[in-house]
Amino acid sequence: KDNGKSEVKYVLLNGTLGQTSTTNRTLSFEKGMADAGITATLVGEALACDFDRAKAMDKFTPMIGTSEFDAVVSNNDAMALGVVEALESKGIDPSSLPILGIDASKDGRVAIKDGKLAMSVFQDPRGQGKGALYAALNLANGEDIAKDSGFEKDETGFILWVPFEPVTAENVAEYDN
Repeated sequence: KDNGKSEVKYVLLNGTLGQTSTTNRTLSFEKGMADAGITATLVGEALACDFDRAKAMDKFTPMIGTSEFDAVVSNNDAMALGVVEALESKGIDPSSLPILGIDASKDGRVAIKDGKLAMSVFQDPRGQGKGALYAALNLANGEDIAKDSGFEKDETGFILWVPFEPVTAENVAEYDN
């Protein structure tokens, strides 16, 4: 949107196929783009990389110079960093292409600071723990799962959603501790 685009072509690096986190991370990206009014078109097939950096590098490398895309979306930081390595091995500056990861891992945060990753997403483990405790207590007491938790339920009413937090160059330092 900052570049005035309403359509984006992207390469997707999937985690383990069939795993809930792989499916949900992909669907959340697609929903976020749609909610922002951006038509996101997948280039080719998603690359199944099993959350592995080396597999991501191996599977992404053949796309360099043979496919046209605007961004790379990875289901975790390790695969996003595999894309960075693939680009660098071909003499391409990774900052020339938005590369997105998930997890806000230590290496991912360093890559954001270095301008190699455009962003990552933080999953709050303390928030997840808090949500699990509220859910357990509420269910044990016959209450609504979300009562007093501060989190929202999914459409089934049995899952609390702890919001993911975007991590960019502007706020990455906040996630270092």
